[in-house]
Amino acid sequence: IVRYRPERLPAVATLFEWHPHTFDWQKHRGMDYRYFIVRHHGAVPSMLFSEADCKPVAVTASGSWTLYEHRRCP
Repeated sequence: IVRYRPERLPAVATLFEWHPHTFDWQKHRGMDYRYFIVRHHGAVPSMLFSEADCKPVAVTASGSWTLYEHRRCP
């Protein structure tokens, strides 16, 4: 179970997972997250993290799932 403090609620709304194509780095505060789990069929779109100053890096993959880690910029 995950509980968020009221001032730290996630920027993504419930049911967002059904509309991942609407992900926006700024709007959904991508910089606040360390990990992203992406399910894909075929290549992951190159524009997925296009607005990030330092794009998340693929750490591992299994089947149609890839784990990305957002590392802070040097």
